[in-house]
Amino acid sequence: MASIKEKVHNSIPEDMVFNILSKLPVKSLKRFKCVRKSWANLFENTQFMKLYRNNLLPNYDSNGNDSCLFLNQSMPNNFCSSNLLMLYDEMFRSKVKLEWPSPFPDNNLISIVGSFVNGMLCLCQGGDSGRAPEIGKKIVFWNPTTRDFKVIPPVSIDCPLGVTISVGIHGFGYDLVTDDYKLIQCFHFVRGWSPQDDGPIIPKHLWQMYSLRSNSWRKIDCEISNRWSFDGVYLNGVCHWWGFKEVLVLVSFNLSDEMFHTTPIYYNDFYELCRMTLMVLNYSVAMITMHASMTFFDISTLGEVGVKESWTKLFTIGPLPCGIARPIRVWKNGDMLLIRKKDNELVWFHSSTQLVEDLGVKVRRRCQLVR
Repeated sequence: MASIKEKVHNSIPEDMVFNILSKLPVKSLKRFKCVRKSWANLFENTQFMKLYRNNLLPNYDSNGNDSCLFLNQSMPNNFCSSNLLMLYDEMFRSKVKLEWPSPFPDNNLISIVGSFVNGMLCLCQGGDSGRAPEIGKKIVFWNPTTRDFKVIPPVSIDCPLGVTISVGIHGFGYDLVTDDYKLIQCFHFVRGWSPQDDGPIIPKHLWQMYSLRSNSWRKIDCEISNRWSFDGVYLNGVCHWWGFKEVLVLVSFNLSDEMFHTTPIYYNDFYELCRMTLMVLNYSVAMITMHASMTFFDISTLGEVGVKESWTKLFTIGPLPCGIARPIRVWKNGDMLLIRKKDNELVWFHSSTQLVEDLGVKVRRRCQLVR
């Protein structure tokens, strides 16, 4: 009798098990593949993948309680105007234009590095290249709620005259160990002198990190080249972005131990035919890959940094009724915020009807949705 009771007690309905497993990050889920034979092929189970997708993608709050910021850079009269909107629903039916903090007297070429980190944003303004000795963007840490801000001191670079430098802001995040906000940037020396020119040898790259606690910059060691795109995300003390190390890789920088790690991607053979966007989904780094046709998207998540095989393709969205320049965000019900290719209009794709709705916003240069 005792053994029968124990058997009944240990029996859990499969739908309840699926519901629990569907809420786990990919890395944790893969660890359970060896527990049961039926769990080894969860990613091939249509019923489970539908449930996992619903839990993976962010909610769309139709009541307008889930606000976010939208940055749109337009080009009126060849002048790059950066406008910041507070959205109270993602279809732009309720929005308020925000004023930039006072260190930015004009709204020319302002961008956001990553997304919100504990309510704080990293804003930068300026071009990507210039001449020594002082080069870089104007950088400000800003809390839109309190309107408090901190202007980050510029960097001075010793470099021979005539050398052009480009600078890339790669990541902004929070160091969980030292209770510090940090920023990573890379200086790329575009042109240098060789020994035959009887001049000094110029390094290809110079990486530096800023600490808010010490209010200073310092050099960090890295042999990875500059970023490949503007995409970048922050998750649990680590900044991630696309970079090159002979091939296209995901670069991950741990703000606590200050170590760089790279993860190859399985799209290396044809990345030039694709558009890849980084996001955070269900506490995992995710990659949205747009096919060359511009009407299909693959959504994959990374299980473990440094392990190429831990990329897991979860599902494909499409075909969409129009060509897309870039995806902005994917929602829980399969809806997507997109930039339409033919006219750079911001559109909303309704997964239930497979129809595209114009939102009345034209994107001429670059846009960002941050939460």
